[in-house]
Amino acid sequence: MGDTAMKYWILDTKRTHESQAYIKPSPKEIKENRWRFNIGEVFIHRIPKIHYKLEEEVGTLQDCLRAPGLKGMVVNKRLKEQLDKLELENVQVLPIDIELITGEVYEYFILNIVGKYDIVDYEKSDVQISETMGFVRNYRSLSFIDTSDLILPEVFRWSEMLPVIIASDKVKLAIEAGGFTGIRFIEPEKHGALKTIL
Repeated sequence: MGDTAMKYWILDTKRTHESQAYIKPSPKEIKENRWRFNIGEVFIHRIPKIHYKLEEEVGTLQDCLRAPGLKGMVVNKRLKEQLDKLELENVQVLPIDIELITGEVYEYFILNIVGKYDIVDYEKSDVQISETMGFVRNYRSLSFIDTSDLILPEVFRWSEMLPVIIASDKVKLAIEAGGFTGIRFIEPEKHGALKTIL
């Protein structure tokens, strides 16, 4: 075993207050082409910049949006520039303009995090696994294995439950230093005890 194991966190983008934006519908381009940026795989298509016009009020726009309709992690320019400093080689960036019903347009980016790994210690975790299909249905808390002998990226998706993003201390410290909104880092053992809104 190595001397020191990297500490990893669950990167959470769920809302903590109803006033925060929640963007559920998918833009036409994403829906018709069935594009997904939340499955840990390289996106091979070349697409133009997406212009997404919202048809209803969505609440306050955070630095990181809760936007399941965009099929990936969505951040504004300020947060993207902070992440750029980390030189994350496994993150693809796709620009998108989000237009509010007021006509205001904001520049955001869909982040496609490439790479999916399973570092969960299931004997020490509270995880529900489908008896028939064998996949993870839900979880309340996670415990991670010793990763000191593994070569892992700074941020990746949990292979057994792909929407879940796992990030290193390096990513956590960089984002928290900037005081960004709409994103938080949760100790995996405490995830199920935290209050969130869809």
